[in-house]
Amino acid sequence: MPRFLDIEDKVIGPLTFKQFIYLGGGGGLAYVAYSYLGWTWGFIFIALFLGLGIGLAFWKPNSRPATIMLQAFLTHYTKKRMYVWQRPTKFERMKKDEKTVEKEITNKKEFDHDKIEALSWSLDIMDRK
Repeated sequence: MPRFLDIEDKVIGPLTFKQFIYLGGGGGLAYVAYSYLGWTWGFIFIALFLGLGIGLAFWKPNSRPATIMLQAFLTHYTKKRMYVWQRPTKFERMKKDEKTVEKEITNKKEFDHDKIEALSWSLDIMDRK
């Protein structure tokens, strides 16, 4: 039976294939920025690309890969959203209150039934001994 399926294999030294790609991509982009902009003007882009590559390769917020966090960040800021609040009518509020009262009553009945059933089960066990 295979074990440790959630652990990726180390392919290149102590790095997994994904980590190697992230580091290589960040390093490659940093080299391109250095080639076109030089050291003085390209320092910001070099630091950005290297930081992004290192962060994607090794940073795990909440024990999850940073790519998931980056994907959630991008989808949150790129998808359309519109929040509209509309006050419910008096009838809807009354209907909602009636439903909550009914739920409380049914939950109470279920709770009492479960409690009685558990008590009777424990009494049956005690009688057998």
